[in-house]
Amino acid sequence: NQRKGQSLVFVSTRKNAETQARELTQTTKKFLTEEEQKECEALAARALRALGTPTRQCRLLAECLKNGVSFHHAGVEAAQRKLIEKGFKRDRCIKAIVCTTTLAMGIDYPASWVIVRDLKRFNGAFSEFIPNLEVQQCVGRAGRPRFDSKGTGILVCKPSERREVTEKYVYGPLENIYSKLSSEPVLREHVLALIAEGYCKNSGELKKFFEKTFFAFQYGDSRDLFTKVERVAEELKDMDFVREKQSTLLATPVGKRTAELYVDPLTAYAFLKFIDETKKRDKNEFAFLMALNGATEARPLIEAARDEENALWEELYSLLDDFDIQATEFDAQALDKYKTAKVLNAWINEDTEDNILNQFNIPPGVLHARMRNAEWLAYALQELAFMQNATAAFKKAKILKRRIKHGVKQELLELCRVRGIGRVRARKLYAAGIRTLDEFRAKTREEIKKILKTGVEDVGA
Repeated sequence: NQRKGQSLVFVSTRKNAETQARELTQTTKKFLTEEEQKECEALAARALRALGTPTRQCRLLAECLKNGVSFHHAGVEAAQRKLIEKGFKRDRCIKAIVCTTTLAMGIDYPASWVIVRDLKRFNGAFSEFIPNLEVQQCVGRAGRPRFDSKGTGILVCKPSERREVTEKYVYGPLENIYSKLSSEPVLREHVLALIAEGYCKNSGELKKFFEKTFFAFQYGDSRDLFTKVERVAEELKDMDFVREKQSTLLATPVGKRTAELYVDPLTAYAFLKFIDETKKRDKNEFAFLMALNGATEARPLIEAARDEENALWEELYSLLDDFDIQATEFDAQALDKYKTAKVLNAWINEDTEDNILNQFNIPPGVLHARMRNAEWLAYALQELAFMQNATAAFKKAKILKRRIKHGVKQELLELCRVRGIGRVRARKLYAAGIRTLDEFRAKTREEIKKILKTGVEDVGA
């Protein structure tokens, strides 16, 4: 029975997950049957090909999978995560997964043993014990119904920490859960949505609604919350998303569209100001990328390292014609926005995932998550430009959204409309002289296969 058991090992960082998984390969491969070895090798081959061009992380993941172990963190691409889940949960050929605590949140993975290797996490100043609630989420993966008759959770600590660990995680209480409603970005979205949908038509109805929230229940006094609600409502009026007529609150057309887009009204307001600027002066695509990174939803931005700040400032100052440098100088996140825009720019200009990983230290999973977020923000910018009749900004945002989605230069967008054609295949076709859908359709499947040098079963016009 022990030979069939599987383990989840929780560590504090992505790097730790990869290092520990690599170290476990010598152990896990001993527990693989001949059939499981073949299944693991097949998974490894698919994981290696999951991206157009394998990155060093892809190669490491494939090497681990061949030996019956995997790492799992936010940097792992979605397609690879599905393969890991298949090998661990359905095929049971993966004997151990080393992961960060993000895996513990609501994922039903079968595990005979759960080992929390890292009970401490660095908070920026020193290492501290992680919350009990987080540890229970991890240990709760062991012995799941339908998978095991019992499960075992193991907490790893120094002998000198044994008493403290036992008191905190075995006998200690769980931490309280606190309402996030007092966060102003959250409040702005909710207040605008309530008004836009006609659910709350005046300040009295807003107060009545928020008095029923978990925040009001938790703190027992909603006065502080409602003071914030009133201030937010005034801000929405100042931004012209809401107007008050005869004590009735009404959303303006652009306010209603902002609510429908599910973006922070402050993001929408910044986008509208940017759109107004494009009417006065043409903006290039990098200026649009910078605008996207000014959104609340773009956070956390990619942080500029201290040793690259001077070089980044020099680059940023060289773009005086494209940005309001006065505003940038007083923006504490100016360099982070600029560095994040550089990553987006590398992606839409067809830099490989491996180059982006090496240059910016951003693994494919994180990169693609950021691109999906940026695509959504570009769509919001596009829709707001449409509302403002800003034709040029609308067209640029629309093209930018598609370029972010596919990670290509504009010349490849038409080819990317073909099912099964991504950034790598589109570039191969373009290099072979196929530039349009008509030119693509004029080729036989054998001709396309010869150009792509891969199977074309998944390709269709």
